[in-house]
Amino acid sequence: MAAEQRGRFAPRTAFRALLYRALFASAYYLYKAGNGCLLMAAGLLRRDELQAASIDQYRTFNVSPFEVDAGLSPVEQVFYSQFLREKDRILLVGCGTGRDLIALHLLGYDVTGLEPVPEVVALAQQHLARRGVSVPLQTGLVETAELNGRYDVIVFSNGCYSLLQGSGSRVATLRRVAEHLAPAGRIIVSYHPAKEQSRLGGWLIRTTSWLSSGDWTPEPGDTFARDLFRPGLLRYHHAFRPEEFARECQAAGFSVIADQMFSEGYRFAAAERRA
Repeated sequence: MAAEQRGRFAPRTAFRALLYRALFASAYYLYKAGNGCLLMAAGLLRRDELQAASIDQYRTFNVSPFEVDAGLSPVEQVFYSQFLREKDRILLVGCGTGRDLIALHLLGYDVTGLEPVPEVVALAQQHLARRGVSVPLQTGLVETAELNGRYDVIVFSNGCYSLLQGSGSRVATLRRVAEHLAPAGRIIVSYHPAKEQSRLGGWLIRTTSWLSSGDWTPEPGDTFARDLFRPGLLRYHHAFRPEEFARECQAAGFSVIADQMFSEGYRFAAAERRA
């Protein structure tokens, strides 16, 4: 059996306790070193490469009929119901394979899907056909895709807003979509809230980016992680500090009308276009 001494766990015998602590400490510092290497790898990437990596992680996300047919999550149902009106025309940014796209259509909304990955659009079309649903789909990035007509609401699917890199890019995107909103049109966004970050980690990214003549500057809240299912793939998202989303909305001509934390780890927010 193991024993605890002065609040620290260790095996009972002195030799095993010494070896255990040495190995445990080694594992901890190797883990920290691994994270440092990961951040330095992020600093090597160019902006378009980082964007491609962020998008690539969703090629195998929600691909099965079971996942698509799950529809809106309970949180989405509660939050969306507060800000969607009957027969609203909706643009769903990052519609993926069709989970929330089909669900919004079945609720009676006039919804159009926008998705940057052609293979994912093809999968969405298969699921739409399987469900006997006809919904317009566009392929492209919200930052550059041709957006036709006007919408009552533009919904950024779960976490998609956090994938937009750089505050300037996010504000420019909000200004762009505002031009395609009806008067008093709304946006609905879910985003990652900020957690404490290592100053050393930020320094490692900035230094590596500078040494490699990178074309982007990391911002507080930029977060990087290994993809558990795709070897070698780096996952990026921006985690927002308090009031950061509200400031970006204000800069783009929106007023935040709701911003709520839910148990799934996302904050859900809605903003209205100012007249």
